[in-house]
Amino acid sequence: MTSVRRTTRREFLATGATGVAGAVLAAACSGSRPTEAIPPRTGTLTVRTLGRTGLKLPVVGVGSAYEAGLVRAALDAGLTYIHTSGSYADQNHERMLNRVFRGRPRDSFIVGSSPDLPYRVEHGKLSEDLGTHADPAAIEASLNGSLERLGLETIDVYYLASINERATVLHEPYIKAFEALKRRGKVRFAGIATHRNEPAVISAAAKSGFWDVVLTAYNFRQSHRNQVQAAIREAAGAGLGIIAMKTQAGVYWDSTRRRKINMKAALKWVL
Repeated sequence: MTSVRRTTRREFLATGATGVAGAVLAAACSGSRPTEAIPPRTGTLTVRTLGRTGLKLPVVGVGSAYEAGLVRAALDAGLTYIHTSGSYADQNHERMLNRVFRGRPRDSFIVGSSPDLPYRVEHGKLSEDLGTHADPAAIEASLNGSLERLGLETIDVYYLASINERATVLHEPYIKAFEALKRRGKVRFAGIATHRNEPAVISAAAKSGFWDVVLTAYNFRQSHRNQVQAAIREAAGAGLGIIAMKTQAGVYWDSTRRRKINMKAALKWVL
């Protein structure tokens, strides 16, 4: 019999799961500069509609940046999508964003987040799929904590995160929990986040008739990128919005971190 225990997403990240908190439709930033050092924006940002949500987003957004000045500079430059999670930096990422958002009109930024739910541990190994055994009530409990830490009344896109199996996408108790959050106005749109087995997960979301957005790993180094592209086309055809993460393909070509990938070229490939 398989021995199973639970661990939170926060604990999972602490054990070294690389890239889970990666950039969302954005080039990875290895450092930051004071806001005043950022040159003024010139030209016009390209904006796209995020599927049936109707949300208008610049084609580049901000992933889990941990420097307040960097996030402020991005917002000032017109990058309106900010991604976080109840599991990032022991919840301090949300507290940092609270300070950044203060004094800004609520309609000037769009927040994507996800609940901190337990992972399965089987045979001493963490599963990268949430599975279907998490308590659906924990979704709202985690959301309430996030809203308090962020100082917001609503999350624009709330993702069921770390989904790598079709059955998890279609698990009815999770869908009902997200439906209730949307009905109460705590969540505007519901999404799925995946960074393994993406084609199957994206296709399931497209067929579900419920999920509004897919946040997926997508970059030029994926061996199955053609299948990911096909699934994205299917989801877009069904009206889902698509946001890409892991766009920089690991930042370095080699494990010794000496040969850096051209960040602009990697992002251009995704776009």
